[in-house]
Amino acid sequence: MLNNLRYSPHPAIRTGWSWQVLGRPIIIFGGATSLGQQGIPRPLSSIQLTRLSGFSPIITTASLHNEGLLLSLGATHIFDRKLSNAALIKRVRQLVAVPLTYIFDAVSIEETQEAAYALLAPGGTLVIVLPPEVGGDEDRSGKNILPVLGSFHPPPNRALGAKFSIALTRWLEEGKIKVRV
Repeated sequence: MLNNLRYSPHPAIRTGWSWQVLGRPIIIFGGATSLGQQGIPRPLSSIQLTRLSGFSPIITTASLHNEGLLLSLGATHIFDRKLSNAALIKRVRQLVAVPLTYIFDAVSIEETQEAAYALLAPGGTLVIVLPPEVGGDEDRSGKNILPVLGSFHPPPNRALGAKFSIALTRWLEEGKIKVRV
């Protein structure tokens, strides 16, 4: 997710990256999934990383019985995953006054991709974990759909991985990242 959103999750590892997310909203579909709450690399949380990055508000979808956990990880708004796409889109648009340019879909089924795509601003980036069900060759909206690559092993990711490892150690020592076992 980190490379695909083209931002650095913290000033400690932002060398060479644009810092454009401070105060921008993000929505994470499936905040209570293993990717949403534990993230990539495990056992980190996509929600925690977006909080550390400066995204605000951090909106997520999940079963409402997970609300306390998700708020403790840094989510600011939790919408019931059972909402219809139309109801979810309406509520998010009522909450967020600026276009959504970053969305992470940790579920990535057709229904969640459709809602995410409808919410995504032209030029924005939707990161998915399954093959795309939206967009396509004929789409001229300028919306970017990218698969997640949560590995620091490929050569293009190794430099970020080294910086991230150093920052992660410090975040754990400082209690900025909560580990769930």
